[in-house]
Amino acid sequence: MKTLPENWSPTVLEGLYLLGAKRREKRLGPLECIQEAYDIFATDEVKAGKKLIETDLDERIPAQVFEAARHFGWIADPSKRTRHPVRLIPDSYAEGAITNSPVTERIPGAELVESIGDFRVTARFKAQFLDGWLAGRRSYWRGKMYAQAQDTTAAAEVGAPEAGRPDESTLGRNVERFDDRKIRISQGLQTAETPAGAGGSQPWPPLLPDLGEAVGGETEHAEVGSEPLSREERLQAFIVAHPGTTLADIKYSARVHTSEFQDWRNDRLKQESVMSQRIEDVLSGATQLKKKPPKTHKD
Repeated sequence: MKTLPENWSPTVLEGLYLLGAKRREKRLGPLECIQEAYDIFATDEVKAGKKLIETDLDERIPAQVFEAARHFGWIADPSKRTRHPVRLIPDSYAEGAITNSPVTERIPGAELVESIGDFRVTARFKAQFLDGWLAGRRSYWRGKMYAQAQDTTAAAEVGAPEAGRPDESTLGRNVERFDDRKIRISQGLQTAETPAGAGGSQPWPPLLPDLGEAVGGETEHAEVGSEPLSREERLQAFIVAHPGTTLADIKYSARVHTSEFQDWRNDRLKQESVMSQRIEDVLSGATQLKKKPPKTHKD
């Protein structure tokens, strides 16, 4: 008996041999084994991070299932067929009657016009295998394939964070980056005094590209050669340091419009522009952070 391909994953091989055991114990029929084998191959692909495509569902996975089915004996040899010879003896029980002794014969190569993987089969067998036995599983995983495509499209369309909410992935990175257990400011700089009239002291020093150099102190355990923070990183870090703050609050405090704020976030607004300076002043603590008043609705 031909061994199974060595490049099949251990998970696939385990699943197939378990199916083989169930079939031997007559707990599953051949058709059930074939259909479950399809699920084993498809599931392994998805868990490995592969995006399924049409050729996977209609050609590659069916070819793998076909090879497994031949190995475990779930299907008869498709290159052979059983024929019942017709009685030709005139005095037989009934002229043209089928005998009780079937004959197995090899199918002529001219009739093997289709292929499943590297194996040549008849058009009838291929239609039965794909559109009969595996039709339901192919339809099921085609639905899964389109669900994968929708998830990918939705992720690509996320773009900028929703107004008033920081992007969660960026937020998570900056929480770790600015955790005061990992980046500690020297003793005299734990609190940065804000200018007069700014509402007292801030519990977090100004979030500048080079924190120690900017405020005249030293940083402990800082990463050597770390790149300066981008505008978006400093923005998200500011939100982390000021729980409950929304993007709308920052825009309101800086007295800038949404379009100007988005231009700043995407580096389309020059650093020396008035609007950029207003936003930077809010992030550095030079301008007091204020909550944006709620909208009033006329009765």
